[in-house]
Amino acid sequence: MNRFWKFIAAAVAKSGEPELYIYGDIVDDGWYPSDVEAAAFAEELAALGNPERITVRINSRGGGVFAGQAINSLLASHPAHITVIIDGLAASIASIVAMAGDEIEMQPGAMQMLHNPLMLTAGEADDLRADADVLDKIKASLVEVYVARTGKDAAAISDMLDATTWMTASEAVEQGFADRVGSGPAVEASFRQAGQILCMAGMALTAFLFLAVTLVPALISGAGLNETATC
Repeated sequence: MNRFWKFIAAAVAKSGEPELYIYGDIVDDGWYPSDVEAAAFAEELAALGNPERITVRINSRGGGVFAGQAINSLLASHPAHITVIIDGLAASIASIVAMAGDEIEMQPGAMQMLHNPLMLTAGEADDLRADADVLDKIKASLVEVYVARTGKDAAAISDMLDATTWMTASEAVEQGFADRVGSGPAVEASFRQAGQILCMAGMALTAFLFLAVTLVPALISGAGLNETATC
């Protein structure tokens, strides 16, 4: 299991209060060193023991819905005071992870992005209709998390997901998705860049391998295909 954040936490956290870094894609099974696996995150969180405070720093474009929701649940149910700091981007399911913070800070220049869940699927008409129903249920579950954190009504949140909403730090505070804008990045640039480079390097390869190994054979054979929803 990948533990990209373990190395960074050991190198950076000097205050005695643990810091966990989500600087990559949120996944069930990772391929790249920057991937944040839900199972590994749970193990790492448990290994911290019972600190009074934990800081979670985020720079992620998102990933798998259920992996992200699992991390949200782990943090939301933890007895420590959780401070989430969005250093760069909390997009898609990464924004759901951010909602677990007892307090949420966004650095100047950071952004949040919300959108509807999606999946890659193939099959007969009934298969596609069934998958659409699943996506509607997943969306409803995400809306509940945003509503609980922001106090907005479900219809307003649903509209934001439909529109694929990007928010600056100040806009996120105004809309209730964050509590404050921070004073500036406190993380070494090399750590940020390392995570970004590793994520970006895998994007094209991941898409190619998925098409070559999974989607194309499924379409040729007519077999059904249903990839885990991403957000």
